[in-house]
Amino acid sequence: MATPRIHPSIVEIAGIISDEWAAYQCIPRLVDANGTPLNLDWHTVNHSVNFVDPTTGANTQRIESEWQKAKRRLVRNSNKTTTSLMPSHLAWLWWRSLNARPNVKDHFLILIETGCVFSEARLEFSPADYYKQYVDDNMLEKMAEKTIQRILRKRRIISKITSQEVKQFLGCSMLMGVIGYPRIRFFWKKGLAVSSVADTMPRDRFFLLRSNLCCQLDDDISDDDRKSQRLWKVAPFVEMVRKGCLGLERSNCFCVDEQVIPFSGRCPMKQYIPNKPNPVGLKNFVLAGKDGLIYDFAIYKGKETFPDFGLGISGNSVLKLVETVPACSTLYCDRWFSSVSFMDELMKKGIFGTGTLMKNRMPKEANFTNDKDLLKKSRGTSEQRLQQDSRLACTKWVDKKPIVMLSAAFVAEPEDKGKIWCKKDKTFLYVPRPSVPKAPTFFVYTFVHSTQLA
Repeated sequence: MATPRIHPSIVEIAGIISDEWAAYQCIPRLVDANGTPLNLDWHTVNHSVNFVDPTTGANTQRIESEWQKAKRRLVRNSNKTTTSLMPSHLAWLWWRSLNARPNVKDHFLILIETGCVFSEARLEFSPADYYKQYVDDNMLEKMAEKTIQRILRKRRIISKITSQEVKQFLGCSMLMGVIGYPRIRFFWKKGLAVSSVADTMPRDRFFLLRSNLCCQLDDDISDDDRKSQRLWKVAPFVEMVRKGCLGLERSNCFCVDEQVIPFSGRCPMKQYIPNKPNPVGLKNFVLAGKDGLIYDFAIYKGKETFPDFGLGISGNSVLKLVETVPACSTLYCDRWFSSVSFMDELMKKGIFGTGTLMKNRMPKEANFTNDKDLLKKSRGTSEQRLQQDSRLACTKWVDKKPIVMLSAAFVAEPEDKGKIWCKKDKTFLYVPRPSVPKAPTFFVYTFVHSTQLA
């Protein structure tokens, strides 16, 4: 096997994230214990090097040792490498052929797919600490002040409302959403009352806040701003939550999809999106992570929501969300977002996209066997086509039906065995599975879980 080389464009943006690093650092920026730049690429990394984080000074000798052990296993097993050989917090390494000829052993290295960023400070976090990441005390004070003014204008009475009472109202509302009584009054009804709600706030007081709670009044916004900001009534609160999402520690593995914020009231932006847990409400484009957390979002307010990048609403929404995504990250999406031009735009930002692909968006040079002929073969059969510059790999895999996937990060090899259910024989079968559909499997569960909780 020829000595593998690192693709020049990858070296510029390649990096390592581990659970003990507090910041994302690129390989060329690593320094030794004395602060001297190491000027390393993957080949010159030595087992005896004692890495330190340039930002925090954290010692990473143990991590570097595990990295070396994993590297030796990968080199020894070459084409038979499996991801189980890598510690979960280290980068996955993928060998990828530079052209479609199987006999050519010229490869380059991509460092991607790190685990979740971990902070020891969070070990002491209480539920209230996690809540404070999203809800600012200054916003609670503002909401209490504006609510008092609104009640005074509507009902001509002075009602003393504090930020603590607003916090209690929000807490009760979240608990109600989890319990899911069909009527709100049941939380105070004899025999059905929930003490966490009933003992915190009287029923009539809760309904008073529910009908008057606001974060800004009508007079605070001009007519022009109302037209440009269609969510102006809740814009400060939404921006506060988004700021909390942006401040979360993150890995470099992301997933993008649509989410529906349940809402059945009057709103010109309300939509019906089938096949969602709550199909009626506001459409929300969400950037989620491997840990199930939402890192960024954008509520759809019309065509003016996203800048025009020439990729339609689907592509424009993702390119807007990935503005906060670091280079050398991987992004997963479904077929509504995925296209060749979309993947190329992500590559320009140093982001490696992976997703299923609609048949009418397949690359022109991808001459796959038609679906009828593929279905005659056994399940697990796959075909792969690479673009001329080998930047994108298009893979067609037969599961229950043929699935087309486009990726700038993964190819068909190395294959493993996937466990699938055979309805005819009523048993599980183990069939060949390319690395492309294997990678996003965890993200599918993660994102569905996170959107159902949101």
